[in-house]
Amino acid sequence: MSGPRPLQTPFVAAALLILLCGALVVAQRRHEEALAERDASSLLRLQVEVVAREFAAVGSDLALLAGDPRTLAAAQGDAAAKAELDQALVRFSAARGTYHQVRILDADGGERVRVNLDDQGPRAVGAAELQAKGDRDYVAGALALSPGQVFVSRFDLNVEHGRVEEPARPTVRFAAPIVDTTGRTQGAVVLNQGAARLLEELGSVARADALDFQLVDHQGFWIQAPPGHQPWGFALPHADRLTQADPSLWSAIDAQPQGSRLDRTGLWRWQRWSPSGDSTPGPLHFVASIPRSALRARSRRLLVSLAALLAVALPLLGASTASSARADGERDRAALQLAESEGRLRLLTLRLLEGQERERQRLCRDLHDDLGQISTALRIDSETARRAPDEERRAAALARVADNAEVLLEHIHRIAADLRPALLDDLGLADALRRHCADVQERSGVEVTLRLSLPPAPLPSEAVDHGWRILQEALGNVVRHAQARRVEVELGREDRGLRIVVADDGRGFDPSSVPPSSLGLLGMRERAELLGGTFSLRSAPDQGTRIEVCIPLPPTGA
Repeated sequence: MSGPRPLQTPFVAAALLILLCGALVVAQRRHEEALAERDASSLLRLQVEVVAREFAAVGSDLALLAGDPRTLAAAQGDAAAKAELDQALVRFSAARGTYHQVRILDADGGERVRVNLDDQGPRAVGAAELQAKGDRDYVAGALALSPGQVFVSRFDLNVEHGRVEEPARPTVRFAAPIVDTTGRTQGAVVLNQGAARLLEELGSVARADALDFQLVDHQGFWIQAPPGHQPWGFALPHADRLTQADPSLWSAIDAQPQGSRLDRTGLWRWQRWSPSGDSTPGPLHFVASIPRSALRARSRRLLVSLAALLAVALPLLGASTASSARADGERDRAALQLAESEGRLRLLTLRLLEGQERERQRLCRDLHDDLGQISTALRIDSETARRAPDEERRAAALARVADNAEVLLEHIHRIAADLRPALLDDLGLADALRRHCADVQERSGVEVTLRLSLPPAPLPSEAVDHGWRILQEALGNVVRHAQARRVEVELGREDRGLRIVVADDGRGFDPSSVPPSSLGLLGMRERAELLGGTFSLRSAPDQGTRIEVCIPLPPTGA
């Protein structure tokens, strides 16, 4: 009776190797799908939070304007109040920089005050340019609301004199009623919030994650369309919409607040969100996708590699066991690298959330302690002025109101500057860095040498934002930890892309002793790698520290 054939016989070894390769490909595909769905879910949560935060900020501005006594007086036809409000709203529009129009309407929907914002800045229009808006749905909706309620329109294109403005300007209209002391509606405040910057921000976040993104309104029209399609079909002649392009996908999106599906075109993930206004046209649908070709890229590369391995292994069965072992080792190392990468991402996310929570607590204290106290003082002085028995006391109380209002505005500007540095927007990267280096030198006493070699053409916004944060963090580490006398900063464009170097003569350190949870170094590395760049750190005790980052840029003229 003959014994069993050994596993290393040619046919058994070949069959086992083929089965192993097939299993690896299937496992890789499932892993890719799971990672893609996780990334898409994270992207949609972030994008919904960005839009919700933007809408909440506009709602706060709307409530502030609707409650201003000058607004009520202007809506009722007070010429003096209108003249004063013209100038106040010009300053308000310039400070915000995002409202295409700020309007005060009377009880019939007629414009009493309008401030337009264009490339030349804000401008209060004359009486001859004011229009009747009573037939607009958002005006009728706002005038029908109760005090404190807000009307939020759909994402739309700005319309002037009955026609879509050219070039098209994406807009969301926010409106609230103006009520007198008896609770009667005397008009409405309307803010036309420019949406182009917000839509570009949503798209850039998706591109950074290598995902396709669509924003679809409640009727299935694209606000942000995928390649090959056009947005704003409800306002423009083409009438392109998701309901016609892919009825099956729209049916799934319209039926479920959130969900996902995998079909022949790729992986789809969506999430529904509705604005918090009291009169809204319907929800928005945030849709992220990754094409099947991109979803299968890694598994195809793995399949090609395994096919090449089989081509070598089948003629050389004697080496099949060793080849399988090497493949297993490579897979284990890849899994370990993936696990380490995911661990770093989880750690960074945790640290960012902790930092965000600390920042929220700080903002809460600022709002409660500083703005709350000032607002209380304003209310007391306003009441004192209202009840003052003579003109002298009234004038003194009003003077205190004006002083406290100026202090309140300064606090608001400071809080806004903490949230988003205005240097980048106002000065550009080069001038902002000059100013920041000068501030670091003045505050810390560290001598800062700056070398710039940037082209005149503007850099991509993602490279500017991440490069600025990396430079801020690197200089902050020098001031906090390095005990340096001098630091050299280089920023320039090379063939490889945007090059950032920060080198100090401080006490240095052993990089291997830095814990993986160090948020500063981890954040700089992740920002560089997020854009496909590189991050290197060289340091030793008493030898200073040198950080070098390279962020890829599109070719000049591309």
